[in-house]
Amino acid sequence: KEGLVVGGQATGRFGRIGIVLLTNAGLTLVLAVALSVVGRISLVTILVALGIVPSLAAFGVGRGLLAGSFSLAPPPWARLRDEGAKLLRFGGWLWVASILTAIAGQLDVLLVNRSSNAAVVGAYGLALGLATAAEAVNRSLYAALLPAASALRSPSELRRYLRHAVIRSTAITLLLLPLLPLARPLITVLYGADFSAAVPLFRLFLAVVALEVFVAPWTLLAFPLERPRWVAGAELVRVIVLAAGASVLIPLWGPAGAIAAKFAARAAGAAALLLVLARQWPSIRERWSSGAEMPRT
Repeated sequence: KEGLVVGGQATGRFGRIGIVLLTNAGLTLVLAVALSVVGRISLVTILVALGIVPSLAAFGVGRGLLAGSFSLAPPPWARLRDEGAKLLRFGGWLWVASILTAIAGQLDVLLVNRSSNAAVVGAYGLALGLATAAEAVNRSLYAALLPAASALRSPSELRRYLRHAVIRSTAITLLLLPLLPLARPLITVLYGADFSAAVPLFRLFLAVVALEVFVAPWTLLAFPLERPRWVAGAELVRVIVLAAGASVLIPLWGPAGAIAAKFAARAAGAAALLLVLARQWPSIRERWSSGAEMPRT
């Protein structure tokens, strides 16, 4: 199923990808309700009925919708060997970046947990969980922009991509603004008045989400420029700034200090990436103008 989704992204068939994902989610929900009604919830039924069956159904739907756009047949060994070597070099840096991203995503929680009581940690965790749900918009944006970013091959295409990215990110941020006044009724009604302390934290987290929305299109430039190590370097800067900032700000401001450190860390990582891009831009533009391929890294 995931292979079909990636293939659909590569061919730009995002509407059909949405149908595949909705099939998986919808069938999972229906089966979960059915199992709950008949009282057959167990580890085995969860793994089989809620894990394997929806994925197989989504694969079947995706195979029908995306037929003809690409082949699922195994590639020749020579191509597999050549592409595998390139993917290993490129993907190795992305593997490192992913590990650092995971660390940056949880480090603030660990630091808050060490210096706060259970009630504060619970409020912080709730605010973080809600912000993570809001950030699903950003993950969708990332998936939609990845094929477009990977296909950039000229300065004019890059300018057009960035212009559209700024417009799109601004629109998404404006759509997030209603969550500011709705935060209190949303949290107190759904989770109870005991979690009202999560309201200001969630509002602060929305600033981090908005920053992520604007930073994501720039991060994706590492793909057409064949510079995955830039992403790993930016994530390393992010982890260092987060650890240092949270260690200083949490004792001063509590959980709000962790969010401030998280914002500063994301901004620092993005700034590091943009700095490298600015320094390398003359050589990149020259290569693009001459039609030469970027060196593999």
